[in-house]
Amino acid sequence: MKLPTRLRYGLRFLINIAPSYGSGEIISISQVSKEEDISNKYLEQIISSFVKAGIIKGSRGKGGGYSIIKDPKNLTVYDIACSLGEDFTFINCVRNRNSCKNQPDCGANDLWSEMSNAVTEIFKKHTLFELVEKHGKPK
Repeated sequence: MKLPTRLRYGLRFLINIAPSYGSGEIISISQVSKEEDISNKYLEQIISSFVKAGIIKGSRGKGGGYSIIKDPKNLTVYDIACSLGEDFTFINCVRNRNSCKNQPDCGANDLWSEMSNAVTEIFKKHTLFELVEKHGKPK
């Protein structure tokens, strides 16, 4: 089982720019792209989700880029994942038990539900600030 690339790259992007929170510093997409070895085009797709979610804001033109506007202390990994359209129901029947043709006799449904709930709880308890403190680069 692998985490979606959008989530992994999105976290790397936010960990990169989070130390600038509150400074007014604008970080260029090309700078992050180079530092994190993620294509500009792929980052643009991820960034648009973060802008829509109110996590970052962009500025255009010469010297343009992005700044984080949501406090990393109040931004959980779960919030980030949700802004990217991710959810952690590993199997469709966890989200909608009626979609399973084996209900009510499926012996694995409780396991899938437990896994989904465990990942969700882990993501809810960890903040972007915590990730930056442990693994981010100083600014």
